[in-house]
Formats: sequence, C-alpha cells, structure tokens
Amino acid sequence: MDAMVGLLDDVPSIVGRYFGQAGKPTHEVFSMTVSSRVSEEQGVVEIEVSGRFDFSLQKHFRDAYRDCSPDMNYRVDLSKVDYLDSAALGMLLLLRQHAGDGKSSVTLCRPGAAVEKILKIANFDRIFDID
Repeated sequence: MDAMVGLLDDVPSIVGRYFGQAGKPTHEVFSMTVSSRVSEEQGVVEIEVSGRFDFSLQKHFRDAYRDCSPDMNYRVDLSKVDYLDSAALGMLLLLRQHAGDGKSSVTLCRPGAAVEKILKIANFDRIFDID
C-alpha cells in the first residue's frame, strides 16, 4: 500500500502542473518524452522532445501547443532526440502551420548530427530556423 501512495505522489509531475512566476501563469505539460513550457510574458512556447520522435508522440506533441496562440514564438528542443521519422517531420509541419506559416517563428533547437542531417535532407532548413 505504501508503494502505491509513493507512485500516486509522482502523478502531478508526469501529467503536468500550473505555476506562476512574477504573477504570470506558466503551464507545463509532461508526457514520457514531450514536455512544454509556455511563457505568456515572453511570448514563447518551449517544447522539448526526447528519445524516439515518432507517431507514438503525435497526441502529446500536439497537446504541447494546441491551446497556444498562433502569435507565440515556438522553440522545439531536439537535443535529446535519438530517432526521428516521417511522422515526426509531419508533426513539425503541423506546428509550423499552427504558428501561421511564417507569421511566428518556429526554431528547431540543438538537433544532434543525425537528426540535423534528416532535417536538411527534408529541406526543413528552408522552412524552420535551425539553431
């Protein structure tokens, strides 16, 4: 029974939480390999993906930005991604579409060498800023 209580204590950190900084609400959403942080004050949505970025993350990735304004600037941290497939490329394109096809910035941050190679082969360096 004590082990179950310990597991339940971790649920908020896995599912998500709200907190405020300087009176401004910030929202964090967590799944196993996608997390996001929205800063209304700075106008930035930061999404971090780790591990395999594939179709299994479709819902979690979409949930990370779905309720955010298209006027926000988006940063997707790919530094912890070790696998990327065509479904992930499609999800990034949907994020670009959500952000207004050029009206707001979408930056793909710190991709590893293998991931960056895939992004360049797919000509994503023409659609996204890669930092």
